[in-house]
Amino acid sequence: MSDKATPTKQTNRDHPVSISAGTRLSGDVLIYITAHPNRRVKIVSQVGDAVVDAIRKTVIRILDAGKYPNLYVRVFDNAAPNWVLEARMTTALRRWQATLSEGVHV
Repeated sequence: MSDKATPTKQTNRDHPVSISAGTRLSGDVLIYITAHPNRRVKIVSQVGDAVVDAIRKTVIRILDAGKYPNLYVRVFDNAAPNWVLEARMTTALRRWQATLSEGVHV
C-alpha cells in the first residue's frame, strides 16, 4: 500500500479532498484528514479503550499545537507505537497544508 497523499472525493461537495498518511499494516496507523465545520476525531482500534483514549489525546494535542480547529480526523490503529502515530499525524497535516497552498479547494 502506498504512503503518498491520496486526495479522494467526499460526500460534502464544499470540501471534496481527503488526505491520508500511513497504512493498515501491523504496527502502523492509517490517518485520513478531511475539512469539517467542527473538529471531529474518530478512532478505530482493535487494541482497546485505553489505547483509544491515548490516541485521542495525542491527536488533539497535535491539532491544538498546529491550530487546526476544523478538521475531521479518522485514525485506524493497528497497534502502532505513539511515535508512529505522531509521525503519521505530522505527515498528514503537512500534506493537508501542501494541498491548501497548491490551491486545491478543501
